[in-house]
Amino acid sequence: MNSTKNIQGKQNSAYIIISEKDLPAIFEIVGDTIYLKDSKALPFKINFPLYLNEELAKIAAMILDGSVSKNLMRCSFAQKKDKSKVTEFSNIIKRRFSINDSFSIHKGSGTHEISYSRKAFVSFLYHCLNIHKSDEKARIPYWIWKSPRSVIIEYLRYAFAMEGSVSSYLRANEVKFHSTDLQYMRDLKNLLKNKFDITSKIHKYYIKGYGWKYFLYFQDKENIIKFMEIGFALQSHQQRLEEIVGSFKNKAWEITLVEIFNLDKNAFNASELKRIFPYIGTWTIYQRLRKLINKRFLMKEKRKYYLTDQGYKVALSLKDKVKNTSLRTNPKKNEERIIKFLDLKGKSYRNEIARELKIKPPTIRDTLRRLIQQNKIEVADVDKFKRKFYRIKNPTTILDHNKL
Repeated sequence: MNSTKNIQGKQNSAYIIISEKDLPAIFEIVGDTIYLKDSKALPFKINFPLYLNEELAKIAAMILDGSVSKNLMRCSFAQKKDKSKVTEFSNIIKRRFSINDSFSIHKGSGTHEISYSRKAFVSFLYHCLNIHKSDEKARIPYWIWKSPRSVIIEYLRYAFAMEGSVSSYLRANEVKFHSTDLQYMRDLKNLLKNKFDITSKIHKYYIKGYGWKYFLYFQDKENIIKFMEIGFALQSHQQRLEEIVGSFKNKAWEITLVEIFNLDKNAFNASELKRIFPYIGTWTIYQRLRKLINKRFLMKEKRKYYLTDQGYKVALSLKDKVKNTSLRTNPKKNEERIIKFLDLKGKSYRNEIARELKIKPPTIRDTLRRLIQQNKIEVADVDKFKRKFYRIKNPTTILDHNKL
């Protein structure tokens, strides 16, 4: 039976707790020892009330790289990326449930696995901590949603350490989470959005001989920075995440907004902005102004631009953090190089173009958008990983007449 019905966890000022009377009828309590009723299964101990804290959140997340058997006879956890997590898993079980005599560790093929064959304890994981069995779809335990922020963070840190990944900023800025359970991915997406305002997408793909798999991902600067509050409970992943965030530069609209603020004028025109940014073209100036208007940071009347109240507040918050720097190489040269590359290659996707031309992906992204708006390139197709492949549109016209 679903433990959300069996257990009514109470919440004090910090953690959700489980007390003796919250245990379902399948258990029997003698002092601090928990028995499985009408069973010869070995008991375990709990110091009541049991606080559903950060340590138990770690266990719930680490089980994503393990399993609870469908007959509730055994649970296991395996780890190859960070073998110290196996020791951490066993230490938490020892501290919280006084179990240190019924587990085994197997070290094979570079993977360490720990397993517990104790039905009473495994039944508690399932009925009371809402951890799914091997024959069920994965789920985020109900109490995680209701717990303090620190508990949710610890669950996500360990879940992303088990099933997540982060790409090098030299290839692409991307945080991913992999799973075979679509509903779990949807719940994870909602948890990230509702608790941390992180917007993500889910991609579905098919592996021959295996079946459907899914990954949740986000690639933009804002969401990756927000994810820093969570991070990875895996040193290699966390280091890579920090490298990505450390590589971020201020966005063009942020720099432009702060420079408009520094003009200290009630109204200004585009030519005044051009004098501040002599290294970019007039078309780009107007593009930045349009973006700020779309964000409702600027308004325009009779060729004059004005900061809105919202724009003023945002600029004020950014003014000590943003410096006027040249963010990118020459836009026209970037367009020329991409056109020549696509002419040679036939078609290509954003990250491949960035690697080959040694230009950062955000610059490639913006240049591709401009070339599409100029009707010079088009999307040729999209592969199973949702990568858009671009090709030249009317290549003879573009290359022969040198309209770049």
